[in-house]
Amino acid sequence: TGISFKKRPLLDHFFESLKDQYEIVIYTSEQGVTAFPLVEKIDPNNIIAYKLVRDATQFTRGYYVKNLNNLNRDLSKVVCIDWNPNHVKFNLENLFCIRRWTGTDDDTSLLDLVSFLKAIADNNIDDVREVLKVFSKYDDPIRAFRERQQRLIDELEAQAAAKQAEYNSKFKWKPRFLNK
Repeated sequence: TGISFKKRPLLDHFFESLKDQYEIVIYTSEQGVTAFPLVEKIDPNNIIAYKLVRDATQFTRGYYVKNLNNLNRDLSKVVCIDWNPNHVKFNLENLFCIRRWTGTDDDTSLLDLVSFLKAIADNNIDDVREVLKVFSKYDDPIRAFRERQQRLIDELEAQAAAKQAEYNSKFKWKPRFLNK
C-alpha cells in the first residue's frame, strides 16, 4: 500500500547544529517526485538551502554522479557527505565517506559528524580537502575522528593533571599557626 521511510537518528540535531555554519544542500540521485516530498518531511523548518535531484547528476558507468563543480561554490569549502564514493567520483577530494545507514535506531554517526564539521568550521580551515584527505584513508572516518578526538582529550587532561600536580607541590599550604 505504499512505501514508508524512516528518518536517521539525530538528523534533526544535525540540521539544527550546523545551520548557522554551513549551507546545507541535499544532492541525491533520487528522482524529484520521490525526493522533494521526503525532504519537505525531514526539513519542515527549511534549513536545507538547496535540493538537487537526479536531473542535476550525470549518469556515468552505471552511477548517477554528483558533479560538485556544478554547485558554483568554492570547492575548497565544500564537504560532500556520502556513503558511496562512486556517487562523487568527479570530486573525491571533497568526499567525507560515512558508513551506510542500515536503519538501526542506535546509530550515532550524525552526532559524531556534527562534531567533525564543527571542528572544521571553528578552526577556519582554508581548504577542507586537506582535512578530508587525512580521513579518506580510513574505512570508517567517523570512528577515526572520534578516536583522534578522544586522544586529544586524554592528552589535554594529562597535561592539566601534571600542571595541577606541579602547582600543588610548589605551593602546598603549610600550616604556620601551630605551636612550635
